Amino acid sequence: ANMTYANGQNGSCGTTIAGCGCALTSAVMMLRSHGITTAHGEDVNPGTLNAWLKTHNGYSGGAINWMKIAEYASNAVKFVGRAGNSATTLSQYLDAGNPTILNVKARGNHFLLATRTLPNTYAVRDPSYYNTETLDDEAGTKKFDYNNTFLGQRLFVLNPSSAPTYYLHVGLQSPADIIVTDSEGRRVGRNPETGEIFEEIPNSTYISETYDNQE
Repeated sequence: ANMTYANGQNGSCGTTIAGCGCALTSAVMMLRSHGITTAHGEDVNPGTLNAWLKTHNGYSGGAINWMKIAEYASNAVKFVGRAGNSATTLSQYLDAGNPTILNVKARGNHFLLATRTLPNTYAVRDPSYYNTETLDDEAGTKKFDYNNTFLGQRLFVLNPSSAPTYYLHVGLQSPADIIVTDSEGRRVGRNPETGEIFEEIPNSTYISETYDNQE
């Protein structure tokens, strides 16, 4: 918990895994749920994953490059991409046996792991509010009421072939915007003048991720 998270300069969440490591810990829980408990000769836990990401360009400021999670696991999993707050998509992935990392709104921006579909809600494992059992749990001691809502999803599946995925990742720390244009004029990014977001390049996404202290 007291290890330095990423580069140690992560804004309001502080400098430690305890303050900033909800996405990191959710990625660990996802990997371990798939039976991936060792990587590079070490136990898969927030400390070892954090250390590996720091030495393999796995962070953009405090934000995780999600493609690096698959690389860390020797491509035993594949990062499919990001999705919005579609309950249909979430249920589809969970019912296929793919625990899904959710971006949720707690006291700040937060990440947790959804593990299975339940009647009218989802079972979750929360790295901060660790007594929370479902996405519609009542608030209590180390329990947060997410009101059965989430902001987005980070989708991973098992990758039996262990074939790597090739990609281009561009990360900037706020306040900044970028637009990438391919040879056919298709764009991905955000227009800073209008706020319009482009995802015209196939299989491309543009996202803003923030990290807050959950306490």
